[in-house]
Amino acid sequence: MEQKSTKQVISLDSKDKKILEVLQKDARLPVSKIAKKVQMPADSVKYRIKRLEKLGVIKFYHAVLDFNLLGNPMYTYTLFSLFAMNEKNEKEFVSYLTNEPKITWVAKTSGKWDFVVGTCTKDFKEFDEIIKKIRIKFANSIKDYDQISTIDEYKWDMMYELIETSK
Repeated sequence: MEQKSTKQVISLDSKDKKILEVLQKDARLPVSKIAKKVQMPADSVKYRIKRLEKLGVIKFYHAVLDFNLLGNPMYTYTLFSLFAMNEKNEKEFVSYLTNEPKITWVAKTSGKWDFVVGTCTKDFKEFDEIIKKIRIKFANSIKDYDQISTIDEYKWDMMYELIETSK
């Protein structure tokens, strides 16, 4: 599959970084409270947030759910190693994965595993049914697979620490 062109890196200053840090911790805060936390006027904060959204730095906002409380306590990562796929077959594979409701995360990776898929299910039986369907549908494409079940989570990396700021 053809590599996506790399986008231009957006230059952010320390004020943008502070705003992103606050938003990642609680995106529901009103602009007035964000402004207070970052010590900036609310109009400036609002302008900067809109600019960051327009530039694509902020892709979307979402809630982090506790699936255990919602009856789906089993979160499993499945790693797939595939035979060489043409672009059409890879798109079909990704489309299938992203359209499965119990699959909550899909990433293309490099190394031994080509894709990592996060699945949220109520039990092993439901998980097995989903993986079995994938293995049957893409039997000619899957070279190997493995799975890792999540027992507990300790960190959700917000990544704002990685933002390098301009002077």
